[in-house]
Amino acid sequence: MALHPRWAVNFIRCPNLVKSATDPLDATKTSRRGTLRVPQRTICTVTVLTLCAAAAALFAGSPGGELAQQKPKYHIKEIPPAPVRTADEELKTFKLPPGFRIELVASDPMVEEPIALTFDPDGRIYVVELRAYMPDMQGTGELDPIGRIVRLEDTDGDGKPDKRTVFLDKLSIPRAVSLAGDGVLVAEPPNVWFCRDTNGDGVCDEKTAVFTDFGSKNPNPEHMANGLTWTLDNWYYNADWAARFRFSKGKFLRDGVAARGQWGIAQDDVGRLFYNSNSSMLRCDLVPAQYLTRNPYFASPPGANVAIAKNNVYPNRVNPGVNRGYTEDVNLEGKLQRVTASCGPTIYRGDQFPVEFRGNAFVCEPAGNLISRQVLSQNGLNISAKSVQHDGVDFLTSTDERFRPVSTYTGPDGALYVVDLYHGILQHRAYLSAYLQDQVKRRDLDKNNGHHGRIWRIVHESAKPTPQPRLAKASSDQLAQHLLNANGWWRDTSQRLLVERQDAAVVPALERIVGGETPGVTPLAKVHALYTLQGIDKLDDDVLAGAIKDADPRVRVAAMRVGEVLVRKHIGSAIVEAIQGLTQDADPSVQLQVLVMASPDVPELVPTGNKILAAHLTDPLFRSAAIAGAAGRELEVLQSLLTDKAFAASAPGQSELLNDLAECVIRGRSPDRIEKLFELVASQAKTREEAMLAGIVEAVAPPSSNGKGKPVVTPRRLRLLRAPAGLATLHKSSDRKVIDLAKKAEEGLSWPGKPGDNTPPLTPLSAEQQQSFTAGRETFGQICAQCHQPSGLGQEGVAPPLVDSEWVLGPPDRLARIALNGVHGPIKVGKKTSDLEMPGLYALPDDQIASVLTYVRREWGHEGTPVSIDLVAKVRKASADRGQTQWTADELLQIK
Repeated sequence: MALHPRWAVNFIRCPNLVKSATDPLDATKTSRRGTLRVPQRTICTVTVLTLCAAAAALFAGSPGGELAQQKPKYHIKEIPPAPVRTADEELKTFKLPPGFRIELVASDPMVEEPIALTFDPDGRIYVVELRAYMPDMQGTGELDPIGRIVRLEDTDGDGKPDKRTVFLDKLSIPRAVSLAGDGVLVAEPPNVWFCRDTNGDGVCDEKTAVFTDFGSKNPNPEHMANGLTWTLDNWYYNADWAARFRFSKGKFLRDGVAARGQWGIAQDDVGRLFYNSNSSMLRCDLVPAQYLTRNPYFASPPGANVAIAKNNVYPNRVNPGVNRGYTEDVNLEGKLQRVTASCGPTIYRGDQFPVEFRGNAFVCEPAGNLISRQVLSQNGLNISAKSVQHDGVDFLTSTDERFRPVSTYTGPDGALYVVDLYHGILQHRAYLSAYLQDQVKRRDLDKNNGHHGRIWRIVHESAKPTPQPRLAKASSDQLAQHLLNANGWWRDTSQRLLVERQDAAVVPALERIVGGETPGVTPLAKVHALYTLQGIDKLDDDVLAGAIKDADPRVRVAAMRVGEVLVRKHIGSAIVEAIQGLTQDADPSVQLQVLVMASPDVPELVPTGNKILAAHLTDPLFRSAAIAGAAGRELEVLQSLLTDKAFAASAPGQSELLNDLAECVIRGRSPDRIEKLFELVASQAKTREEAMLAGIVEAVAPPSSNGKGKPVVTPRRLRLLRAPAGLATLHKSSDRKVIDLAKKAEEGLSWPGKPGDNTPPLTPLSAEQQQSFTAGRETFGQICAQCHQPSGLGQEGVAPPLVDSEWVLGPPDRLARIALNGVHGPIKVGKKTSDLEMPGLYALPDDQIASVLTYVRREWGHEGTPVSIDLVAKVRKASADRGQTQWTADELLQIK
């Protein structure tokens, strides 16, 4: 977990360089792309670069500000004490809706400081113990190798573990646990270990590193990779790490993805990913993000990393012990009113709760000592979540301040399992405010009296006991039958085991399930069978073509996704034919899947895809998918669309699509393609000319003022080889708006011999500056790129773009202050104002900060001056009285 990532009640946003939420181009599209974007406080969940011992010492200081300046507004007559309670005593503090009860599964000393768990095929529980987390306000010994993975086993069948085995110990900040093949995956950043018990005694005796870049180990566990969550598509996904991986035929394979979430990641029945960050209750990818994030020049695509829930919480006690309890995070009664530490979400996929609870999201809020229930609903492709309370409080609440729910899971028995860190101090020391330090002292929250922790399960009173699973030795046919189970844990585990076995003998049984021939088959069973066939590499063209015609859209979508590999290898003719018949399919998820598969390398599907796109031009998600699939071919796609009769010149939504595609061409920075783009624009009718020119202007003309008429950065010009011929034609247009847009576009361009162009030649970097630039590229890749992306264009809900940012290209003194201390509160970048919070990189040495600032000021076509070590040292000294207090935008604008 990051050690508990969200626990950072004050959570921080971006350990990267700052910027606001979108560049000028993307800013105007907030309204254009709009309906899928829910305004949230922008959060960056990137893993901070490994910090040396000296940096750790810097962090050990008090960054929390002055207590006198952190006066609470609430009125609490009496704050209850926070003693360390036994599990039986804590049990009495819980409140649940009628019909539910909570049971103790395990308690200290059987588990100590648990943060995550997983169930093996026989129902045994592997638990991550983060035993070194915040034993006091200084975090003494937090890197000590005392973390463990323990295995809990029920040997007498009473439903409660009675045997504990230390599977692996001597771990420093362990983060996650999962299963693969005959081993256990353990995340101990920067490593992911594949651990095996070769002699059957329950203890790991063989440990192999399968990844060595799983984030980094640092004194700030709030920003460390975690997850290891196996999902429907046979991949493992992670929070706070820009990669996924799969275990295939004994080997681990990886693939880059967008970074998402902070602590915990879950899936629903059709494999959609759900996650969150400390101050954003719940987020999700409406469709697989790889379909939307393929274009590096299209920042923050709608449909990926979408905030779907409001952030309100309803505790059952006063909550003065949160990091910013002196702000509006806490209401006048002293109760937490919005999430500050949300984490560990799960989608309930069991069969024990009443039907109205299935598919609900459950989200931990350890700062508020509660778990929130979020009821999901779908409208088209959009998902929204609504908080449901009982008696005015959230689903599970406690009056014990030390109840710290940090992870939730659906268990093999259909119960909802809750991992309870049971700890006094939740906030990591790096961000511990003076206010919270005072609260800790007042109630002895740093006095833990040893190691504690609990695992609970929530059950419904109507539930009947279920047998303990015994899947490890089940036959392949038995596992195939379990794909029909109503509990998602059984389906997932059976699919994973079948894929790992690679047993071709089970293929007929799987194909019977897909074809609906198995008694009791359900659409979800068909979906799992399809992904199982994909995982064992036994896909059949005709079987998939039949599934694409299934009555349930979930099956049709799954059949297309697993069959995509055959289509792109041109060995799926029956699949292609079946897809061509889906042009008028009533389900938007089916139509979107057709669109993402209709790429130029599958020319037979392009007409079908174009028809679907033309019918959904007003939907930002469909436009986003089309643009993502056009990566590197935006100009050719423009040429194709502009000659396709399916696209009426005045169709609603077309202008937005043309605008975005033109913008992507400019961001590609290819002079030859830009010249051709102008020629294409000049050959079109007025409406289309204006749309594409507006996109060009947004990409080439970064903002030059702070919105108050005051210049903040000298506009830079995009350098071309020659004057674009098409631009001259546009200047002669009979339309005044086209002429004005052409003029604005030209102002952002430079070429040899351009009249009145006083763009100075780009001063090359010296050898020393080039060395700094190169080092900065490496630092950027380690610290910043997961959130801001290698393209510098950022991610919606994760981090703002850096390209053309007036904060990046403005005064170096200002940028150095942002890097050192961070920034919080409303900040305007380009045309968009975002409420973000970013931690500083105060602990990094001056040379490293100077190098990464030099990099961002000279990459992506930027022509800013390099940043020297002396300048960073000077700014650090001048800002020393701030400690590690973050800047506001208004304060920064005073820096000239």
